Amino acid sequence: MAAVADMVAPVMLITTGVLMANGTMATYTSKNYLIRTLRGERADTPADEKLREVDQQLPTMTRRARLLITAVLVIFGGITLLVLSVVGIGMAEVHKSETVGAAALGLVIAGLVTMLGGLVVVAAAYTPRRGR
Repeated sequence: MAAVADMVAPVMLITTGVLMANGTMATYTSKNYLIRTLRGERADTPADEKLREVDQQLPTMTRRARLLITAVLVIFGGITLLVLSVVGIGMAEVHKSETVGAAALGLVIAGLVTMLGGLVVVAAAYTPRRGR
């Protein structure tokens, strides 16, 4: 029973990570749709001013989309570490091993730091670039 209580915190972090990844993926999907739409407009538009505007927007939107998909992958990496920590907590409880328990704690911390890194990448996607 103690193992279940010890697993609650990592499971809550896993749920939070999945929600963060889902929201980031939805944002990526909408950005990707806009990029495809702009590329279609670029091909269909003969007007010079509209073409220059699209050419200015595409690199920034593409950069943001790449950063968002990178953030999703980083967050999924953190979720994977948290799932491994839950397995480690279960093993530590069954085998009464403090070493495995310490390793599981390390996995929880690594998973949390990795998920926070994913949030930093999301923030970088929306930080304006200097010189533009």
